[in-house]
Amino acid sequence: MPGIVHERYKGSPEKYRAQRRARYAVNRDSELAYGRAYRAANRDSLLAQKHAYHAANRDHRLAQNRAYYAANRDHRLAQRRAYRAANRDSELAWQSLHRAFVKAFVFAWYSLGEFRCACCGEDDYRALTLDHVVPLRNHRRRGRGVTWKQVYRDGFPDGFQVLCANCNLMKHDNDHCPHQDDPLPWPFLQNPWETAA
Repeated sequence: MPGIVHERYKGSPEKYRAQRRARYAVNRDSELAYGRAYRAANRDSLLAQKHAYHAANRDHRLAQNRAYYAANRDHRLAQRRAYRAANRDSELAWQSLHRAFVKAFVFAWYSLGEFRCACCGEDDYRALTLDHVVPLRNHRRRGRGVTWKQVYRDGFPDGFQVLCANCNLMKHDNDHCPHQDDPLPWPFLQNPWETAA
């Protein structure tokens, strides 16, 4: 079988490798066909071996990947930039799809799959926002607040809820949403003609 070193070559592995390379160069097509047939016939066992190896050597493989990226960072970034430039439309479409998926997943997580405001019940997806249950007035981040992207990366921490934009704004101004209070009288909204009568 290919890959097994014969007894007479164990003392000189370089000689075996040279002969193996020469045989491969002469029989490249048949070697490739044999490899494809073997992988197709043993796909499940090969995948199981691969997963077992990755699980047993996870730290080592992560260290290898980090070392390779550190040594080839400029080359990898140049490759990535060139690919993005050549496939700009597909990259933008994928990024838009990924953002929509992450946002929908976060809102589904914190609204228990209902996609509605936890206060007033607004179910227009375009109006929904992510809100801190406890306002973080003294713990604000620079620029924007904590976004659904950060919540997704952090593994869905506790302390968030889904509110519509109106409830979120009113909660920001009052520390709680007025919908949770008793209805307030609004005399100026009454018809003055009916009041006079």
